[in-house]
Amino acid sequence: MEQMILLNSTEFYQKQKDLIKSILDESLQSLNTLKQEEVLSMSDVCALLQKSRQTVISWSDRGILKRRYIGDSSVFYLRSEIMAAMSTKKNNEEK
Repeated sequence: MEQMILLNSTEFYQKQKDLIKSILDESLQSLNTLKQEEVLSMSDVCALLQKSRQTVISWSDRGILKRRYIGDSSVFYLRSEIMAAMSTKKNNEEK
């Protein structure tokens, strides 16, 4: 059974303010994490790995590299994830 809580207008606005602040704080924390991380374009990844664009796309499709998006179409990668993926790939090849 749901419980109904009655709030006066001041309490209601304070609850809304706290909720919005919490959501914004979480979003800003996520953005700050990405700011500290070096973001690479497709061209950057190709140059770093010395691989063709098609190879990077193929590795992304296969889940070897984690593709991220800005908006609907802009693709980017995080340097730390690229380096981790290459380290894993190298270790698997050595076995």
